[in-house]
Amino acid sequence: MLSDQPITSAKDDLLGRASFARQIASAMLGCAPGKRGSLAVGLYGKWGSGKTSVINMVTEALAKTKGRQPIVIMFNPWDYPAGELLPGQLLQTVADELKKPAHGGKLNKAARAMEKYASALEACSPSFASETVAEFRGGPPKKKKWKKGKKDSHKRLIERRGKVFKRLKKQKQKLYIIMDDIDRLPSRRIRGVLQLVKAAADFPRTVYLLAFDQDVVVSSLGKKLYGDGRRYLEKFIQVQFDVPAPKPGRIRGILMAYISAWIETQRGLNFDSAYFDEVSPFLFACIVSIRDVYRFINAFRVRYQALQNEVNFVDLLAVTAMQLHAPKVLPWIQAHRDDLLRGGGLAYRSADFMKKRRLKAEHRQMIAALDETLADALLRLIGHMFPRYGKNMLDVYLGDADPRFVRMRRICCEEFFDLYFTQSLEGLSITQKEIIRVIRKMDRARLRAYTDGLTQEEHRDAFLNHLPHYLDDIPDERLPLFFHEVLWLSRLPEDKTPTDKPFQRSFFQECCNTALRILTKMRHDTLEQSLSEAVSGANKLTISILVSLLSSIRRGAPGAEGIEIAEDIIVSHLRRLMNKIHSVALHDNWLLSHKPLPVLTAWKQMDAVSFRVYFRKLMLDDGNAARLVSCLTQRFGRGEDMEYQYGDMDGKHAFSEEFTQIDAKEAVLRLRGAEAFRALPEDVRLDSVAFSLMDETMHRVTQQDVLAVYPAWMGEAEGETGPEIKDDQEN
Repeated sequence: MLSDQPITSAKDDLLGRASFARQIASAMLGCAPGKRGSLAVGLYGKWGSGKTSVINMVTEALAKTKGRQPIVIMFNPWDYPAGELLPGQLLQTVADELKKPAHGGKLNKAARAMEKYASALEACSPSFASETVAEFRGGPPKKKKWKKGKKDSHKRLIERRGKVFKRLKKQKQKLYIIMDDIDRLPSRRIRGVLQLVKAAADFPRTVYLLAFDQDVVVSSLGKKLYGDGRRYLEKFIQVQFDVPAPKPGRIRGILMAYISAWIETQRGLNFDSAYFDEVSPFLFACIVSIRDVYRFINAFRVRYQALQNEVNFVDLLAVTAMQLHAPKVLPWIQAHRDDLLRGGGLAYRSADFMKKRRLKAEHRQMIAALDETLADALLRLIGHMFPRYGKNMLDVYLGDADPRFVRMRRICCEEFFDLYFTQSLEGLSITQKEIIRVIRKMDRARLRAYTDGLTQEEHRDAFLNHLPHYLDDIPDERLPLFFHEVLWLSRLPEDKTPTDKPFQRSFFQECCNTALRILTKMRHDTLEQSLSEAVSGANKLTISILVSLLSSIRRGAPGAEGIEIAEDIIVSHLRRLMNKIHSVALHDNWLLSHKPLPVLTAWKQMDAVSFRVYFRKLMLDDGNAARLVSCLTQRFGRGEDMEYQYGDMDGKHAFSEEFTQIDAKEAVLRLRGAEAFRALPEDVRLDSVAFSLMDETMHRVTQQDVLAVYPAWMGEAEGETGPEIKDDQEN
């Protein structure tokens, strides 16, 4: 962790302020405080501007003075919580320094006089304070009637103060008293410190260096004195220095040095220099002091150590900067998750042109209101962090969605979004570390054991979704291994569709797409050999996906454009698969298989005569008719509800000639209330009921309509509750 402590020596100066510190030291050494009182030098700077570091370099410069060493006394009022005892504590601190034998007898006597003065001052500090406040307001001290005891104490105070003055006047050596962190004190104590310097410790041959935020002190004086606090401050400070701003680019250079060192030392970093160039203006607008740099780097390190490469390096930099310098932004991002990830969400996509303009203006205003000082930089930052949103809503991001976003673990990918806020990997379905281990280290046996263990829907989906983004990391000789494993994964049942993503691809479709992407990465000879081996080893579980792949390659479907295989080779593979399809059909029912439609469709195209014979035999069983209806029924989620649609929008499908709508409806209606209907799987029963409610125009049927008549189809009494419907995957 980087220490937020101020530097103690000019050799550690990163901001080029060593010469400024020497200038202050030279001014303090060269000034001539009068014999009647002290001289106060003010060092002004905002919190975090580096005042303490400058003070330490001033002290170092004073200590390097040639000849007799000056007497430098550090006094921090922040260390003394009892404000009414502050004058005595300062005097005692000075006395302790002057008592040192190295300073000689005269200063030792001045120290003893100062200790007595401190005791007397503590005895009557309330009356002293009231007098000095009156002086600050511009008038003489208020006259008070002193009781005899208090009058004697006040007289003793004046006498002892006079002795201190007398002793210090005779000295040639000056005292340099440095006070820091004055602006951190409560308003009452800030005024007390200035009273102390002005009245109680206004010694001859004494130079004060007071460091504080001028605006804070002026505000404190104004509250008490009901006037211009700045004018009153001028009564106390004779010489003023403002901590200079770092030279242009200095803070940026320091920040970049830390980031560059991190990039060089961390292996496999998800870092994109072009993306960093888009995000960095926000970082540079936020981080303006060396303290900002240290806070930022420390906070980032803690976050990164928890998440490592499971998040994007640049996105994590941006999130950390927002947390520290624009805290309203992160809650807003979480609250507008859908808009950011999906380019404005459904509200934007369904809006007309004028409404879209209004929505864009509203979102710009919302972002600007999050932080007015950083509004422009924040707008561009969010636009690049969430490209779809930046393109649609902010007119910032002009490119297209990059397929590398998943590989780079960007915050704009839904599966990684929450990581940046929870700071926990528990919600991650699969880690990058696991994927890298799978693609680099597992042999055939271990890989098969791993894929067989992908039984949880979220885990298997995550593996299948992320694998294509790591194909460049897989050696050429290992690509066939993963091709065969994806074919094997396609046998798994479909998972349920999330209600907020009703139109996503099915698991089987994802397997097909992933297999095609693997094939596009293979050399031509390896590709042909892999397909030939897959066809030779195909069984009932993998025939469906192989038929789908070969059909996609043959017609140049999306995702298969780059795969070049001769037509005769594709036909040869399909014929070999047809032999296996016929073999299965002799003793098995293809409608009971996992994905029958690709097989039946290919069979119809390659051998229509034998297909019709087999198909008619299947349709003699009304249960098979219901299963086919279910295969041809699509389910569309609508929040908590669902709609059913048969075939395409016109009710057409691949088997419309062999299995007309009338035939299908008659077969399904014959099942109503029958034991054969109750023996069917629940999703088949629900699809059959939905189909029975569709009219000739094939309009969609809602889930509520299905549930209303479902009990009667099951042979139950009217009014009984139907099954609990869960979100199904779109067929």
